[in-house]
Amino acid sequence: EIGFSVKKLSHPFPNDQASLSEFKKRVFKTDDYVNALISADQKTTAINIFFEKRPDEDWEYKQVCVKKIQSLVKTAFPLSEAYETHIGGLAPFTVDLHSFMLSDVAVFFTLTFILIMIILFKTFSSWRGVFLPLITIGLVVLFDMGFIVFIGSSISLVTTIIPSILIAIASSYSIHMITHYYQAFIINHEKDFIIKSLSHVVWPIFISGITTFAGFISLTANPVNTIREFGFFCGIGILISI
Repeated sequence: EIGFSVKKLSHPFPNDQASLSEFKKRVFKTDDYVNALISADQKTTAINIFFEKRPDEDWEYKQVCVKKIQSLVKTAFPLSEAYETHIGGLAPFTVDLHSFMLSDVAVFFTLTFILIMIILFKTFSSWRGVFLPLITIGLVVLFDMGFIVFIGSSISLVTTIIPSILIAIASSYSIHMITHYYQAFIINHEKDFIIKSLSHVVWPIFISGITTFAGFISLTANPVNTIREFGFFCGIGILISI
């Protein structure tokens, strides 16, 4: 008769040498267990942990579970040359990736900020020409990243580059404004003349910002959710910078 039976591999768990030997025989009789739960040379085994079903957005639950598992592994299997332990799976990968992304955002943002600061100082040779654009850039990034959190979204691998993109684009708008200000100031120190000169550059900057905004917003038509979020949040950041 052809069929299959479902039963527990071991119940209760073997606690003496005789039951352990019987347990080994039962395991190696079944091909489904060999190289799945235990290696053929009996040197490697796997412990499978299944999480309670939760929505994919329940990030805190995954993080708590992974941290708890990592803590239990360190306690139960302290560092030793006799064996090695590895934690794998989608949940640990997601938690580690999230940690790496947050650290990358801090590093990339800081390096980009410092590089822009050096370029601004070399260009204008004044602290006013450095800090005015940086204040604008900082506010743009702060509002955009705050908006992401406000609507309940999260940082992904793609959206981690948003701060660097906003810094590059927003700084160019500020540089245009400050450059025209200094050029007008050299020609005539009068306030009305300077304001009139700056009014000539406002419209081109606005048109440039709107076209850049439209380009990023067009990505929201992409079927990939991460790309849609990237285009939407970049577009919002550009809109704020204008």
